Amino acid sequence: MPGHLGSPWYNPYDPNALQAGAQAQQQQQQMYQQVTGAGKPVYGSQFQVNPRGSPLFGPVTGNIWQQSWFYQYPASAITQRLAEMGYTTHLTNPFTSFAVSMSPGLRLVYDILNPPTADQESQAAGFLAFAQQLPQMLLRTPSALAGTQLSRRTIGQALRNFVPGEQYGDFADQYRLVDDILQYLGGLWMTPTWQRIARQDLQQKLDDYIRYYASTNAQGMSFLEFLVSTGFIDRYFGR
Repeated sequence: MPGHLGSPWYNPYDPNALQAGAQAQQQQQQMYQQVTGAGKPVYGSQFQVNPRGSPLFGPVTGNIWQQSWFYQYPASAITQRLAEMGYTTHLTNPFTSFAVSMSPGLRLVYDILNPPTADQESQAAGFLAFAQQLPQMLLRTPSALAGTQLSRRTIGQALRNFVPGEQYGDFADQYRLVDDILQYLGGLWMTPTWQRIARQDLQQKLDDYIRYYASTNAQGMSFLEFLVSTGFIDRYFGR
């Protein structure tokens, strides 16, 4: 049957098929240009569409207003970077969805690396560059994380050094802080099985801590200090 894959007449480099493919690609590029041009009056002079059909808004220069906005909405800091890289921002894409699923952990880690101040604008300074590391990190091998702000050892050391203030003064808040880091960012360094084990161990440590603290007449160490002292941080974040 002519054109069948098993047929001796099948030509995988059929000139007509190649020409049709080239025409389709040209039409696709024309469509991008038309969408970009049509969008400019609506979205402003800096609006454009990347080759995957995702809109780009800019320029994103990291001024304090933009920093504060992305600090409040870290998922959009990630999708902005994906759009700049030429990737789709649609959550139906598995890579985009995986990257965005980690976004809640970014602000937590940023805050323990840069302890919160009274001024949120000052606190947000530098967050955009910090958050936008993530897409590139996900495209590299796990060893590329070493020495970066998103490495487990860097985060582990930040947890050791972190002095709980008003924001994380309660043991339950400290528990949620560590649990959220494991849940949202643990996939950078752990398999799903190890993530589950670490979170189960953390839950056990919470029970241990409550029983420990009940014996101290409110004079005991904080929950974070307890995690350090019992070896939990060393075990799951490294030394």
